Amino acid sequence: MDPNGTQVDQWSRSPGSSFNHQAVDDGIRRQTVPTLTDYVTGDDTAGVINDEYTLTDPGQGSTTLHVWVYASTSAAGQIDVDLNISGSWLGAVTAVGNGASTGWYRGTFIGSWSSGQLNDAKMRLTKNSSGASSGATVYATYVEVE
Repeated sequence: MDPNGTQVDQWSRSPGSSFNHQAVDDGIRRQTVPTLTDYVTGDDTAGVINDEYTLTDPGQGSTTLHVWVYASTSAAGQIDVDLNISGSWLGAVTAVGNGASTGWYRGTFIGSWSSGQLNDAKMRLTKNSSGASSGATVYATYVEVE
């Protein structure tokens, strides 16, 4: 499932992208390095900022959902991911820890969801940090449906 709409856009986006979801929807999967010229970024200030995206319909149900992000973080920055299924957030998990080099990372959700429940799914990326050197950058993201 790929981001196809922006609901909340607290992260800053790279020049050339009209909406945040366009900056991170490269349409690629974890075996590929995405374009590094379009991204969303959270600055080096402490605190929590969110981006929320609508997702494409996977056309199937699932028992495992992996939120993949191609990202990096500063020493005190981390990226949490969350999914909204049928109007309820599942509960954020940390996908990218403090001081992570640029690469693919994931947060996993286990459950049982029908195709209808996943049809209106949403994704949240949260930069959660404290203190100086707390930036984070996301170049690409998607949800893998198993």
